[in-house]
Amino acid sequence: KWPITNEELVLLLFGILLFRFLIYKKFHELLQGVPASVQIFACGASQSQPVARRSFFRCSTTQLKWNHGSTGLLVVVQSDVDKTNQSYYGESKLYYLTTDGVHEGLVPLRKDGPVHDAQWSHSGLEFAVVYGFMPAKATLFDKKCNPLLELGAGPYNTIRWNPKGKFLCLAGFGNLPGDMVFWDYVDKKQLGTTKAEWSVTSEWSPDGCYFMTATTAPRLQVDNGYVCCPLVGP
Repeated sequence: KWPITNEELVLLLFGILLFRFLIYKKFHELLQGVPASVQIFACGASQSQPVARRSFFRCSTTQLKWNHGSTGLLVVVQSDVDKTNQSYYGESKLYYLTTDGVHEGLVPLRKDGPVHDAQWSHSGLEFAVVYGFMPAKATLFDKKCNPLLELGAGPYNTIRWNPKGKFLCLAGFGNLPGDMVFWDYVDKKQLGTTKAEWSVTSEWSPDGCYFMTATTAPRLQVDNGYVCCPLVGP
């Protein structure tokens, strides 16, 4: 009956919290040992079976990255806990699935450690991955998951593809010192290096001629600003 006393209100709230806790506990018990999965279905198709699928344990979150043309899907799987105790930030793995069902497994990375970034080129024909304990390693793969080019190692956690050509930038932003290296991945040569300390965000210009980095709030409240670098010198 209403109104109720403060004691009755406390008991009511406690009962609601206890009920929610028991529901969560039961749900958690049901999920124990059940793997996460990613499945690809053909839209409009009469068949109910997926054209590709992959299951994996120790999954807290995922990032799904389609290529241009939607023929390949990169799946970054992140776990909050690293069973090997090698990383405080958990464990991550990179899977690759294709709509023709040819690939449904791990990307063959050549160094242990987390997956810092994985990005498709704008053509959708290749993708780059920065991975491993620092100094991180960077590798370019074709859409059949074959390694094309080793981009070296360094304090990197970011990949930015040039939208108009054959260039890409590897960088280390956030809690890293801001090193940047630019590659011509078609001619397989390094173009140059520079540094943009305290950078929070970065992007190519639409014409692909400039690369901009910026220090912005709320990530950093001081020394806010931006730097715009031409691709071929000042």
